Order: sequence, then structure tokens, then C-alpha cells
Amino acid sequence: MVIILQKNTDEGIWINGGTSTLIQNNHITDNGNTACFDNIRISGESGIVIQQNLIDRAASLGIDVEGITGSLTISENTITNSGQNGVVCAGDIANVGIRLDGSNSSITNNIIASNGGAGIVISGGNTSGNLISRNSIYANGTAGQALGIDLDASGSMGDGVTINDSGDSDNGPNGLINFPVITGAFVSGANFVIEGWSRPGTTIELFATDINEGTASAGDNTLGMTYDYGEGQRYLDTLVEGSTSDLESNVTTYTDEDNNTDNTNKFKFSIPLPSGISLGKTITTTATLANSTSEFSPLSTVKAYTVITNRRITYRLKPN
Repeated sequence: MVIILQKNTDEGIWINGGTSTLIQNNHITDNGNTACFDNIRISGESGIVIQQNLIDRAASLGIDVEGITGSLTISENTITNSGQNGVVCAGDIANVGIRLDGSNSSITNNIIASNGGAGIVISGGNTSGNLISRNSIYANGTAGQALGIDLDASGSMGDGVTINDSGDSDNGPNGLINFPVITGAFVSGANFVIEGWSRPGTTIELFATDINEGTASAGDNTLGMTYDYGEGQRYLDTLVEGSTSDLESNVTTYTDEDNNTDNTNKFKFSIPLPSGISLGKTITTTATLANSTSEFSPLSTVKAYTVITNRRITYRLKPN
């Protein structure tokens, strides 16, 4: 049975304290008649499970979680069209799909799309252990450019791209963990080859971008940067830096045009070519370390894999 919770003047559901609450199989829509009311608001509880709900058209945020101690699970929901009121709440335009202020929680296997602001914002100071995995995140930022995943050190509703730093020594939500940087994505026969940099031991999730899937356009996620930090709409595979399938073991330094920089491990993987991936398509990745997940990496365009050998090379020598 599906319960419809709609058109309340305040929140659709507000949980304030307690433990072990399940919110499941509801259609939660069109709640809140001003900018500060959400479809679901969680304040200071632990052990909450929000799963298999349709959460749509909130006046403010689809799900707003603040001050929790952990053990929140958000899984298998569809969260869309947040920010219907579209005006300022406590100094910020409140239009995010999910805002999570806390630690040790998980956001997995959801569809998070077409929200006015960012798809997911992780906030709350020096938080950690918030896993974001295998979601379909796309076409967010309908009211203005915004990220699919935003690690927000500003305490607002998203502060844009968090640039990678050398040694990943900065602090903030999810430790402001560095995202992977892709140097190449190639079709090689029936295989797909991906190369780049990531922090030691990170779990790398690979996605087809929303540009690739036709729900966004190139440049939608530049946010003043050189590169497009596109959203991951379709999950493709999981790779682990340093595993036996990682074909690269060097440690080198990189710096790109957006000043992303690090001195860290290179990776190279060759996997079966995922369905729907071909020349000219675009991919993105996230990194997860100790259950803390990064923002999406700059997108990379798939190219043909070219191997240069030294066979039949003629040397022309300049005479003395």
C-alpha cells in the first residue's frame, strides 16, 4: 500500500528525536507553503531508514537532515523537483534534493533528478563516513548551475566545486575528499580502458554522465570552471585503486587547468565495454575512502585506444 502525504502547509514528515524510524512506500509531494518547509525533515535522530518513496515537488528540500548522530539510510527513493517555492530561507535559496548535516550515513540506489539546486549536499563542518553509492543523479540545477554532489564547506545550500588539494589534507564535510582525475577513457575492442589518479585505496565508481544520457548539455556543470563536473546518471562499474585489477602502480603529481592538484597514485583498469558507452560519450567518477564519498570528477570523453609500437621504424641520420 502506498500512502500519499501531500499539500501540508508545513513539512510532509518531520522527525524530531528518537531512534529506529522507517519511512517507506509513500508518495510525499507538494508539501510546504513557504520556502523553509521540506517534504521530509529530520532533526537529531539516529537509526532512520527512508526507502522506496516518491519524494516530489517540495517547497524547499526533498529531504533535509540536520544534526544527526549517524545511522541514516536513504535508499531506493525517487527525489525530484525540489525547490518549488524558489525563494530564500535563512539566507539561502532552499531547493536541494537531499541535504545531509551529519556523519556515518548512506545515500544509495536513489534517483535524484531535476531539483532546483544540487542533487545532494553534504554539510555540517568536519563530518565523515557518508557513503554516496550507485545513485542515478542527473539534470539537477534547474534554477541555476549546481552540482550532482556538493561537499559544502560553507554551510549553505552548496558552494560549488571543491578543488582537489595536494595530500588531501583539508577538512570539511566528508573530509572534502579528492575526486578522481581521469586522464583517459578509451574503447579498445571489446574492452574499456580508464586511466587517471586517485587517492590510495579508494573505491572508484564509474558513471555515464547526464550529458551522455541526453538529460543535460555540455557546460551545464562548469560553475565558472574550465571543466564540466557533470553528474553521474547511469552507474557502470566499481573499481578499487591498488587492487589486483589495477594495472598502474606509479605515484606522480598532477595539476590541471582548474588547479586541481595532488601527488598520489595513478590507476589503470581494463574492463568489459559497458553497454551504451562508445566513442564520443562522456563518463564521470566518484571516490570513496573510509565510507566518505567525493563530488563527481570532471567528465571525460571516450576516445579510441591507440597503441604505438616500435615496429618498422626507419631512422634517418643527419650526416656529419
